[in-house]
Amino acid sequence: MSARSLPFPTVERPFQSGRCEPDYNGDAFVRPPPWSEMPVGGRPFNYIRVLDPTPAADGTETIVLNQQVPDGMNAVIFGVMNYFQGAGFEQGAGDLIWRLRTGPNSATQGRPVLGFSDIRTFLGDFYRSFMQVDGGILVASTDYIIYTVTHALVSPIVPAGTSIFAGIKGYYWPQGGDRSKMADRAWL
Repeated sequence: MSARSLPFPTVERPFQSGRCEPDYNGDAFVRPPPWSEMPVGGRPFNYIRVLDPTPAADGTETIVLNQQVPDGMNAVIFGVMNYFQGAGFEQGAGDLIWRLRTGPNSATQGRPVLGFSDIRTFLGDFYRSFMQVDGGILVASTDYIIYTVTHALVSPIVPAGTSIFAGIKGYYWPQGGDRSKMADRAWL
């Protein structure tokens, strides 16, 4: 079947990282964008980090997970997890606030990811699964993925005997295409 005979409009240009290639009939098609499915050369990742004990209740943002995207690769995060183990935590109370950031440096000045800058409940579960991120979170080559937690000044959580968990899962793929277009999509 020719691409021109399809009953719906087709894209005449490739996606930013894709190339037009012939299908089995010799007709042109466009590869899906690399953040929708892992392309050839992709590498899955699954990182879980723990802070033991929980940081002091001083209102300071503390890094739990800090991972740099390898040079020459881009990344998509499609699963996130944050969890607290111990006594005294009440979901939504604000005693613990997790944040997911990305950016060119490994400090907490990274750019907050839309929808993941004020997390006051568990996402996913350490024992079962990660929370699925619709559309994925795109991260450019050599940028950092930073998952932090802030322990509020007034909190019933006693740090001794408690732990904070944070995790991400997704995949890296070989860098290609226009980085500026990918960066614009990451914040929508």
